[in-house]
Amino acid sequence: MVFILENLALGNIGDAKNPSHEITALLNAADDVELHKPSRKYYKIPLQDGPPVPEQKMLEAINWIEKSIISDKILVFCRYGA
Repeated sequence: MVFILENLALGNIGDAKNPSHEITALLNAADDVELHKPSRKYYKIPLQDGPPVPEQKMLEAINWIEKSIISDKILVFCRYGA
């Protein structure tokens, strides 16, 4: 897991399952990864690896991050992550 801002990190499914991190919100950006019964605030935008990322899905992710980052420490993750 790598923090790119104080309250925003990039990582993988292992990071998302690890409760030792101070992460309070999860953004799942993987089409093929499910996190069953997440213990934290959770949002999924199913994306496939590689470009192009559909603009609508990118805007959806950005909007969710902008709303959540005010009060949460966010991890954006996919299967293999950062």
